[in-house]
Amino acid sequence: MRTTGRPVVAAMPFLAVFLVAGVDVTLRGLWPVDETRYAAVAWEMWWRGDLVLPRLLGEPYSHKPPLLFWLIHAGWLPFGVNDLWPRLLPWCLALAQLLALRALARDLAPDQPRLPDHVTWLHSGLSLWLAWAGVLAFDVLLGCCVLMALRPVARSLGKGQPLAVLPLGAWLGLALLAKGPVALIFVLPAALMAPWFNKPGSANLGVPEVAAHGLRVALAMLLALGLAALWVLPAASLGGEAYANAILWGQFAGRVVHSFAHREPWWRYLPWLPLLLFPWSLCPGLFLARQAVAEAQTRAARRLVAGTVLTAFLILSGISGKQLHYLVPLLPLAVLWLALRLPCAEVHSGPRAPAVAVGIAACALAPVALGFIGHPRWPLWVPELSPLLPLALLALAVAGWHIARVAHGDRAFMGPWIQGLGLLLLLQIGVVRLADSDFRPQAILPYLQQAERAGHGWAYLGGYAGEFDLSGRLREPPTLPGDARAVSTWAAQAHPQAPLLRMFRGELPAGLPPPLLVQRWRGKRLVMWRAADIAGNAQLREFLGP
Repeated sequence: MRTTGRPVVAAMPFLAVFLVAGVDVTLRGLWPVDETRYAAVAWEMWWRGDLVLPRLLGEPYSHKPPLLFWLIHAGWLPFGVNDLWPRLLPWCLALAQLLALRALARDLAPDQPRLPDHVTWLHSGLSLWLAWAGVLAFDVLLGCCVLMALRPVARSLGKGQPLAVLPLGAWLGLALLAKGPVALIFVLPAALMAPWFNKPGSANLGVPEVAAHGLRVALAMLLALGLAALWVLPAASLGGEAYANAILWGQFAGRVVHSFAHREPWWRYLPWLPLLLFPWSLCPGLFLARQAVAEAQTRAARRLVAGTVLTAFLILSGISGKQLHYLVPLLPLAVLWLALRLPCAEVHSGPRAPAVAVGIAACALAPVALGFIGHPRWPLWVPELSPLLPLALLALAVAGWHIARVAHGDRAFMGPWIQGLGLLLLLQIGVVRLADSDFRPQAILPYLQQAERAGHGWAYLGGYAGEFDLSGRLREPPTLPGDARAVSTWAAQAHPQAPLLRMFRGELPAGLPPPLLVQRWRGKRLVMWRAADIAGNAQLREFLGP
């Protein structure tokens, strides 16, 4: 990774992200339920002409703030509504995160000119981050805002400069609009701890100095809350009392204290840490190499980043609701801590990467096992996995191992980097391409569009979260019957041509009237009948029951 004076080599991490992005956008569309849900919210805000109140299926959507939806609108504004921009936007944010991370590295350790290149290489090689970077979600966007909010904190480190209130408050406000109060977990610990990690002897800070710094942090917080309030107050007024309670308190308190979704024990994240940092988690030289004496600025930066990562991780572990992607905004900071060790570590002795090769070889066994071991709940595309995929994974493991054996110095990390990038590309081509066959709505959309144009309406049996709204440019929400009696009532009252959709496993029972459509959908099958067929067939009504 010795990239000084070599622009082509320095650009390789960005070229790798472009490569993965191109493959990802080419091989798949928006996947339900989360990506299609967020796209549906943006679409409904767009056609209603309402940029303040997010809505889903006509109801106020309180689960997320609007910044991501506004960015989707920003791409639609010059080019019109399209399905491509919501797929490209996450990758634009991923590239922005790499640039923000480089800028933060320069601010943290100006005495380490190679640090921005090191951290870019390490971060672009994270397999899980690359996998999540293309998902239309809020975590990479939040990560960008967090990194930019930490830049004024970094600039004050070791320089004796006061904390800049305006940029900290502005970026923290955008972070609140990206994903809500959880943004404070990633920024406030660093802002509050900075004076104690500032320079040798800072543990003896005087009361006036501590008070002045605390006042600046408080002013930045007020600015951030003021920016968030520019959206929160009008949205609360438009959405009603229940929506106001949800965005002001209910969502945050519900996830922190008694999660209404994704409730997990405190230790749930620990087993996933090796996967989160793969392939670097399997390179002991990054973690165990002897450290030479570093400059005071580098030591202070390392302590600050480590303290921020550890504090945020402990807080997230203590929160009731847990999802693996909640840790995505922490990944660039964790990688930054590793990169801060590189200039002072004996890296030539560490990352020979046999463990990475073994890990990828183990991945090669998974398709083989899936081919021989059947399970009724596996997606229908699993038997279609190519036998060439295990061979390609094994070849990647061997190639990366060889590169790591012959490389020296900084370039010793090239082997694991290639392995992490190659693993994701092979999984995209060998697995994601097949999985996308379960998420193609093109055959379904003409029926729904025709029903909406004719005013017939349509129904969906089961949970519907806007999966077809953007791709079909639909504006009317479906009827959602909850049980067999509701299905019978709807079929009797609806237009005879109105379609109803339902997912199921296995095969259709014999004796049912022929459906309008049967196709694979979300690991199951999606079937469609007309209201007239349902109203006239008791066996079909029984099949459509819960």
